[in-house]
Amino acid sequence: MGNLIFKLKLLGAFLAVLVTIMIYFGMEYGINHAKGREITNSILLYKTLKKGNKTFIANYLNKNHLKEVSWGEVEDVLKEAAFVIETPIYREVFESGNIALYTHKNYYYYSFNINGHTHYFKNLHRDDNYVLYLSLAVTLLLFMLLSIYIYIINAIRPIKELYKKIHNFGNKQENLVEETEFKNQDEIALVSLEFDKAVERIAKLENTRTLFWRNIMHELKTPMTQGVLMTHMLEVDATEKEQLLTVFNRMKEQLNKLKQLEHLSADTLELELQEVNMVNIIDDIRDILQADYLAINYEMIPQKFKVNTELFSIALKNLIANALTYSPDHSVWIKHKNNALYIVNKGQSLNSTFETYTKPFVREDLSKNGMGLGLYLSKEIFLKHNVKMSYKYYHDHHMIILDLKNIIA
Repeated sequence: MGNLIFKLKLLGAFLAVLVTIMIYFGMEYGINHAKGREITNSILLYKTLKKGNKTFIANYLNKNHLKEVSWGEVEDVLKEAAFVIETPIYREVFESGNIALYTHKNYYYYSFNINGHTHYFKNLHRDDNYVLYLSLAVTLLLFMLLSIYIYIINAIRPIKELYKKIHNFGNKQENLVEETEFKNQDEIALVSLEFDKAVERIAKLENTRTLFWRNIMHELKTPMTQGVLMTHMLEVDATEKEQLLTVFNRMKEQLNKLKQLEHLSADTLELELQEVNMVNIIDDIRDILQADYLAINYEMIPQKFKVNTELFSIALKNLIANALTYSPDHSVWIKHKNNALYIVNKGQSLNSTFETYTKPFVREDLSKNGMGLGLYLSKEIFLKHNVKMSYKYYHDHHMIILDLKNIIA
C-alpha cells in the first residue's frame, strides 16, 4: 500500500540531496575553471612580457583588465594570499619558469621574474563565482519545486472525484457519481473507500429510519382512528363526547408535529413557494385557533410574501398559539415594521434564554398542553425560508421578531 506523505518526504529528501551534490560539483567546476583560466592568462602574459614590446604589452594589459602594481602595494597582500596552484610539486614546476600565482579576496595576482627583475600584476576583474553558484542553486531549486508541484498535482487529482461524491451526497444526489477505482492505494484512495462505506451505512440507516417512522405512524394512527369511531358510537352526553374527540384531535395534532419534526431532522422537506398576503395566513390561523380579532390583533399591510403557505402557517401558528397560551390577557399583537414581523404579548420574563425553548421537547410550564415542539418546528421552518427569528423582552412584553426581507415577493 502506497503512502502519499512518505512518498512526498522521500521525493523532497532525494531532491535536496541532488541539489546539494549538483551545487557542490558546480562550485568545484567553477573554481577549477577560474584557476585554469588564470594559469592560461599568466602564461600568455609572461610570453607577452618576454617580447618587450611596450605598446603590445599595454594593449594586452588593457584588454585583459590587468594592472602592474609595485611591491609596496602587494607586500601585505602576499602575506595573506593563497596559492592558486595548491599542489606543491605542480607549483614548483610552474615557479621554476619564473611565474607565481596568488589569490586574495577574490582577486588574482601574478608574479614574474624577467631578466632579474620581479614584476607584479593584479587582475582587476573580481572573480565572483558566487553569482554562478547562486544562479545554479536558484535554477535547481525552481526545478525541484516544479517537480514537487507536478507530482502533488498528479497525486491529488483523485480529490476532484472525491469532492464530486461529497458534494452530490450533501445535495442528496449520492447516486449520480459512480464508485471510482483509484490506481494508487494511498491516503486519498483510503478516504474515498471509507466515504463509500459511510454512504452505504447512512443509506441503510435512512431506510431503517423511514420504515420505523412508517410503522410507528401506522401503529399510532390506527388506534386513534378506532377511538374516534368508538367515541361517535358511544351513547354518552354530548359534552363528554366532545371532550373525548378533543383528546383524540390533540393526539393527532401532536402526531403530525412529530411527523414534521422527523422530516425537518431528516432534511427531506421540499418547499413549494407561493405568493400570498400575510392577512390570509393570519385569518387561517384565527380559524384554526378559534380566536377572534381581539385576541389576535393584526395590523395588515398590502405586501405579498413568497412562502410555502402550509408550512409557514404552521410555524406562525405555533408562535401565536404560544403567545395566547402564556399571555395573562390571552391576546397577541402582530404588526409589521422595517420588513420585519413583530409578535408581541404580555407576560413574565422567561426563566431561561429564548434559545433554550427553541430546542425540541422543552416547555416553560409542564401543566400546559403540548410536547415542547412548537418553537423548535417554527425555528426550523423559518430557517428553511431563510427567515431569521429573534427575541426581545421589553417592559413586561415578549417580542418575537421575524426578519421577512428575504421572502418579500
